Amino acid sequence: MEKVICFALSLLLLCSLGGCGRPADYEELSAQPIVLSDETMSEQEDKFPTIYEALSQFGLTLLKGSREQTETSTLVSPLSVALALSMAANGAGGDTLSQFEEVLGGGENLDALNAACSTLIQAYKDLGGSTESSFANSLWTDPEGAISEEFIGRCQGIF
Repeated sequence: MEKVICFALSLLLLCSLGGCGRPADYEELSAQPIVLSDETMSEQEDKFPTIYEALSQFGLTLLKGSREQTETSTLVSPLSVALALSMAANGAGGDTLSQFEEVLGGGENLDALNAACSTLIQAYKDLGGSTESSFANSLWTDPEGAISEEFIGRCQGIF
């Protein structure tokens, strides 16, 4: 029975690879990473406590909600979810951006949220010890959709 399941999964994988080609009108994006300068980081540093408090509240609410929604054990990383939503905030505008800034940044602006996220990522990478870990964030778009080069650059440079 195991061999049949393995064969079926292998066949499904091979069939799905056929649709992974580039469309005929594929255009390579030329976005360059937008890295936050030391000056920008220091300008935003006084806002970090407010943002860290908001991210902590977000994480606790997320963990509580995931525990209440299921009877089985669930592994949720509040940091990963917050970073993914922060990436999305960089592509938002208007009321949606304001809501991201309120929930993730405690009302602080997107620049401050980006600086705080950059600091958190670096602190996480600097933990050392016996555990090795990496981030695997990515952007996906519909081939028919438009995506801003600045948005891609921010995500590449910050996240």
